[in-house]
Amino acid sequence: MERRIIISPKFLVLLGIILALIVGIAAWLNHKDNAVGDGAFIEVCLDGEKVAAYSINELMGFKSTTVHAQLQSAKSEDESGEYAGVMLSDLISKAGISDCKTIVLTAGDGYSSAAKGSEADEVLIAYEKDGAPLGYYETGGTGPIRAIFTEDTYGNRSIQYLTRINCKTK
Repeated sequence: MERRIIISPKFLVLLGIILALIVGIAAWLNHKDNAVGDGAFIEVCLDGEKVAAYSINELMGFKSTTVHAQLQSAKSEDESGEYAGVMLSDLISKAGISDCKTIVLTAGDGYSSAAKGSEADEVLIAYEKDGAPLGYYETGGTGPIRAIFTEDTYGNRSIQYLTRINCKTK
């Protein structure tokens, strides 16, 4: 015995509208504008509590520093270039943090690196390399924000895709 399922045209239209809405909402939530500072933020925390968040545009409005860095890598080609950004010491000071024993820098993928509070003057929170934005992971970039340890030859502490800075007082 053969069973036939009859689907009304109204149902198909309604289903099409619902699917179009779902796709539209998903596209809107994942939209990335090509402009610099298109929603990328970096959190600054004190003992795990967020005290400030800055966009790339805000970072670009702070006192800018440019450093030449040559980073050796064990997994990819070595990197070299002129990086522009804000010194970590200036950024944590701007966030109102004055006492920091250890600084933990964390990337969007969970990778993290630590620095002594006294090393904050040696870490650049970079948003440009050779005059161009660092770019996003999805487009092969190393940013849009990254940390460069200016005194380290090896790149293992320099964090790509930086999203969080946590200053620890203990």
